Amino acid sequence: MSNSKLNKLKDLCSKSSVKAADLAPYTRSKFHGDGIAPLAVVWPESIPEVVAVVKWARETKTPLVPVSTVGDHYNGGSNPSVPGAVIVDMSHMDRIISVNRQFRMTVAEPGVTYGKLQAELAKQGMYMMTPLAPRAGKSVVASVVDVEPRLTPNYIFNYVEPLRTCRTVWGDGQDMGTGDAMGPADPTIAQKNSQKWQISYRGPGLIDYYRLLTESEGTMGIVTWASMHCNLLPKYHEMYFVPSDSLDKAVEFLYRVTRVRFGEEIFLLSGTQFANLMGKDSADVEKIQSKAPAWIACVGIASSEVLPEMKFAQQKKDVANFAQSCGLDFLPSVAGVTGSAALKRATSPCEGTYWKEVRKGAFLDIFFIATMDKAEELKAVIDRLAAREGVDPANIGTYIQPTHQGVTSSVCFTICYDPKNAAEEQKAKALFDKASQALCNAGAFYSRPYGDWARIQMNKNAVGLDMVRKVKNIFDPDHIMNPGKVMDF
Repeated sequence: MSNSKLNKLKDLCSKSSVKAADLAPYTRSKFHGDGIAPLAVVWPESIPEVVAVVKWARETKTPLVPVSTVGDHYNGGSNPSVPGAVIVDMSHMDRIISVNRQFRMTVAEPGVTYGKLQAELAKQGMYMMTPLAPRAGKSVVASVVDVEPRLTPNYIFNYVEPLRTCRTVWGDGQDMGTGDAMGPADPTIAQKNSQKWQISYRGPGLIDYYRLLTESEGTMGIVTWASMHCNLLPKYHEMYFVPSDSLDKAVEFLYRVTRVRFGEEIFLLSGTQFANLMGKDSADVEKIQSKAPAWIACVGIASSEVLPEMKFAQQKKDVANFAQSCGLDFLPSVAGVTGSAALKRATSPCEGTYWKEVRKGAFLDIFFIATMDKAEELKAVIDRLAAREGVDPANIGTYIQPTHQGVTSSVCFTICYDPKNAAEEQKAKALFDKASQALCNAGAFYSRPYGDWARIQMNKNAVGLDMVRKVKNIFDPDHIMNPGKVMDF
């Protein structure tokens, strides 16, 4: 690319860089291999700057890769797959635009992290549903648009909760709102003044445009802000454990609890994953795992402002009865870990070393969607492959997160390994590759198709893949948005 074009790019944004030290973090990916070194990185600070960069990219046929999360990148969705790409780092757009307790809504830009947003929401007695112990630098908007599973399945009324509407710059350079965000040039001001809020995600017209953005890895456009549903902070809130030596029994308990919409946080961890989550260091991880049962269902019991004592006591009693009906115990602590400690760890941003790296220093995640009744079968698949590849099963953690009110679940297998041990790393990566294909064959659905998962999943539906590519041609006619991802394999 000519210097004149790069100089023009620098004029479009408040901050940009072509320094190798600034570009290096955007090349590395923990799971799906490193990407190709980008040409430059820009940090837009307003929507007009984002529009200008996208239009410049169309004119110069330059690939753009949107990024929001600060720190290490794991899944490979934000590292370039083609040469000559420009990183659009949205982390400098970090305003919390509005918070509304009456409608339980917030509007935030992509640079807002969970720590920042939770602190602001708490001032009005609210909180945002989180993934399991998210990284400290994780972008809330990126997490929501990527449909990361939340700990609170009973509040997932639609598969994409808590996402409601988006302001988006599509790959053709058009700046548009989805759902109720469609309207005036700046709906966050004009709609707010008229007491309208960006609640409904449907439209404009007969198309639910948000569906084109979710789980798309930035291949359709760049989200510049999103409105999201929030929950009220409970008056009483405690976590309890239901340990089990049988995965089937633990799943049966989860089905019974979610069927009647009880519980706040509800998720299931293997003893290995529970130790990964709660261990302060590798020695502590081993100590907890030595005491932990095979499976631990974690259930948060909470009550709101209306009859809080009565609601809390009755729900706690009912959940304990569900556990007993499955032949399981309902406990305030397990393996030396209290419910309060687990609740804080699970719902707070993970500062310092990411919790999945505490055990061995590195890990690989295989995550997908499946119904909970398939959990035993899918676990058996990875166990067989682990034995074949020589991977210690004690280093494979399992996390099952019911979602959409228990209709389905997100399953994650975490393969921990020592990055300083070449043989161990090679075995872990071989298991990752082989298990990815085998699990898909057994019924796993890669709804977030990172890396080679796109080929594995989308080749099962040629008609759907053709449709996705046609839609891509409409909203990103020059294919400048994160080429090489999702449908480009």
